[in-house]
Amino acid sequence: MSTCARNALFLMGLALVVVCLGRTAIAQEAPKKQYGSRIVLLSDLEAANDAEWKRVEEVFNLVNSLRPDLVLVAGDITHHGAADDYERIKKWIATIKAPVHLVPGRRDTLVAADEKEADLSIKERHALKITRYKEYFGEDTWSVEFGEYQFVGFDSTRVTTPSWPNTSQEDHERLLSIFRKSSKPYKIFLTHFPPDALGSVSAILTQAGVAGHLYGYTHRVRAGRDPLTGRFVFNCGSATQPLHGVPSDLKKRDHGVMYFDVYGAVWVCFWKPIRGNPRPLGVFSLVEAPSKK
Repeated sequence: MSTCARNALFLMGLALVVVCLGRTAIAQEAPKKQYGSRIVLLSDLEAANDAEWKRVEEVFNLVNSLRPDLVLVAGDITHHGAADDYERIKKWIATIKAPVHLVPGRRDTLVAADEKEADLSIKERHALKITRYKEYFGEDTWSVEFGEYQFVGFDSTRVTTPSWPNTSQEDHERLLSIFRKSSKPYKIFLTHFPPDALGSVSAILTQAGVAGHLYGYTHRVRAGRDPLTGRFVFNCGSATQPLHGVPSDLKKRDHGVMYFDVYGAVWVCFWKPIRGNPRPLGVFSLVEAPSKK
C-alpha cells in the first residue's frame, strides 16, 4: 500500500474517532492523553462589566480543565486597552498552566479608553496603546517553536489607512525573515484580523509556506480551508461574547474556546462552550497545506 493510501486510511479512521468521541465531556476523558499535544485558541475577551468578567473567569477555568500544552490568544484581550483592564486580565492569564502567547486586537490598540485618547489620530492612538500593551505582554510580533511547528504572532492592527489594517514593505520583509529563521516544517500565523483583511500579507505567507492561520475579530467559529490560498484557517469565535453567524449545532449566546488535539501533522479540531460538550469541527492534515513557493 502506498504512503498516500496509508495516510488517507489513517485520516478516515481518525475522523471516525472524532465523530464518535467528540461529544464526550472533558471530565470523562481517559487520564492518559492519546494525542501528542493539545493547543487551545481563544480570542475576544473584551470584558466591560461584571457579568463579562465572570465569563472571563469561567473561560480561564475551562482552559485549565483542558490541560493544554500551548495557549494562543488572538487579540481583543481588553475592552479598550486601559491599564487597569490589562492588570486584571494579566492575573487571569497567569493562572494558565501552560505557555501563553498573545497578539493585540483592535480593542487593545485602536479603541479609545478616554477623551484624551479619542482626540488622537488612529496612528497616534495605536502608537500610544501598543506601548502599553508591550509593557504587560511583551513584543507584538514574535516567533515560538513548538514540536514540529513554528508559530508567528503579528500585530495586525498596525494601520497606514484610517480604518483597515495595512502593511508596509518593511513589515513584509520582517515577516519573511522571521519565518525563514525556523527550520520547523509546519508554520502557523496568529493575528487578530482575518485573512481577507491583511491584503498583501497573504503573498508573504504563501512565499513562506505557511500552513495555517489562526485569528479572532469576527466572533464566528470557523475551521476549514481558505479557498483562495489553500491554507487552513481557524477562528475560535469569542471567549465571552455572543457568536455571530452561528453554526446549526451552536447557540448564539454560546461562548468558549477552540482546541486542537495534535497528532504529528494532523490537527483534530473542537469548539468547547463554557457549558456543554465539545463540538468536533474536523480533522486537518497540515501536510495537505500549500508547500513553500
